Formats: sequence, C-alpha cells, structure tokens
Amino acid sequence: MKRNKKISTIIKLLLIIILVIGQYLYTSDQRGQTEENKETSAKDTDDPLMKVHFIDVGQADCILVENNNKYMLVDGGNNDDKDVILDYLNRLGVKEFEAIIMTHPHEDHIGSIDTVIREFKVKKIYAPKKEHTTKTYEDVLNAVIETGNTLNAPKSGEKFNFGAVTVTFLAPSRDYGNNLNNWSIGIKVSNGKHSFVMCGDAEKEAEEDMLATKLDLSADVLKLSHHGSDTSSTKEFVKAVNPKYAVISVGKGNTYGHPSKSTIKMLKNNKIKYFRTDEQGTIVMISDGDQLTCNVSPIP
Repeated sequence: MKRNKKISTIIKLLLIIILVIGQYLYTSDQRGQTEENKETSAKDTDDPLMKVHFIDVGQADCILVENNNKYMLVDGGNNDDKDVILDYLNRLGVKEFEAIIMTHPHEDHIGSIDTVIREFKVKKIYAPKKEHTTKTYEDVLNAVIETGNTLNAPKSGEKFNFGAVTVTFLAPSRDYGNNLNNWSIGIKVSNGKHSFVMCGDAEKEAEEDMLATKLDLSADVLKLSHHGSDTSSTKEFVKAVNPKYAVISVGKGNTYGHPSKSTIKMLKNNKIKYFRTDEQGTIVMISDGDQLTCNVSPIP
C-alpha cells in the first residue's frame, strides 16, 4: 500500500514538472514571437522603400504613394477612369488607404474618387474647403457620407506620417475665390532622403503663395502642375523646388496643347530630366532611401 502511495506521489511530481516545463516553453515561445513581431513592426516602420506611381489616366491626375504595404492616393482621374484605377489598385493588392487627397474639385482630378471610396477602406480624406456645383462633385460627397467618412481641409505647414513617409501640406494658404486650380492642395512627400512635390493644378498665384510661406519646397521630383500648362511651373517656383526630375501627367493628343512648348523649354534650359504619361504610360519611381530609380528612362 505504501509502495503504491509512493509511486502515486512520484507520478504527481513528474506531472507537475512536465506542466511547469511546458508552461515555461510556451511562455518563452510567446515572448520570442512577441519580440519577433516587435522587430518586424519596427523594421516595417523604418523601411524607407517608397514607390510613387503616376498612373496613366490620360488628361487627368492619379498618383499612388506606397510604403510598407500602406497607401495614399492623390486624385482619382476622370469619371471614365474608374476601371483603369481599380484594376491597377487590385493588381497591387491594395486593401485600404491611409489617406486620399483630392487636390481640387475638377472632374479630371476627382472623377473616380467616389468609386474608390466605396471599394476601399479609407482612414482619412483631404480636400480643399471649396465646393463645386457639378454632378461629379455631388457623387463624391454622397460617397463620403454613405461610407461614414468626412472631408478634412488641411492647413499649409501641417504634416502627417504613414510608415516611413512624411507628407507636408504646402497649399492652399488663402481664399482663391472661383479659381479652382489655385485651390489645389499642394504636398511634399518624403521618405527621408528623397522628396516629391505635387500641387494639382496650382497656377502662378498659388505658387507665389507657397514661396511666401518659406516652407522647404526642395525636392528630387516635381509633378508639373496643370498637366504642364504655361499657367504653372513658374521660373521662381521651379528654382525653389530645384528638382532633378519632372513628371507630366497628360493625355495623348489633348486639345489643350499640354504640355506647353514653353514648359518643355524651361525644363531643358534647367537641365531637368522629365517623364510624360502620354508617351511612356504609367511612371513608377522608386526610392530606397539611398537611390532613386524609375521603370522607364527620362525623355532625352
């Protein structure tokens, strides 16, 4: 009887030891996984790899900024561009946006935004504090309301971050009345070493106001405003940005004569290499925080 009791006690002790060891191993494994997750999370936040996609949507603007599987969309092409934009976003595996920026309420910049808002989760939507009396603008407002989003009007100098990307708002800084182009939200997008400046259709007056803010406008890449029109990209503004490259989002054979000959001449005189969506299709520029590369070569 005593022997059986002794065996029973030994078995109980062994079971306790096994449970303690098992619990220790489980806790260590969980701790290891937690530390690994922290390291991965930190790595994702610090990874400077940024891709800027100037999507070819003809005579319109649609720009996607990507970092660590986080995305920001700047403008959304024309109404007829929704299939092109959705196909592009779906092929990249986009599920949600950290932010959507509607630079100004012209159709060639917000046309397909309503579709994008309905198809993807959006954390924040920015738009200038200027309404427009068009069906396109109404469609966007309805999509914003129906999805429970709100429009946020940024102030010049404000910033926000996603991943390793910093977005600084450059414009608008005042009331431009009925000149919708000058209401354009201007931004500087940076991943540390490289920066991109894009200002919708901002014209001379808005560019002068951005210069007056004394914000740092310098950047490696300038998305020419108003599709390369001679109403934008003034000598003083381009000098302040001092880009190595320029990107022109423009439609093939457009009736506006964009980009203007004077704009192209200005780029060549300043030795600024440039890209055109009408001749080269979608342009993807990639910065790893050290080097800046592109999927196509600049136009000679």
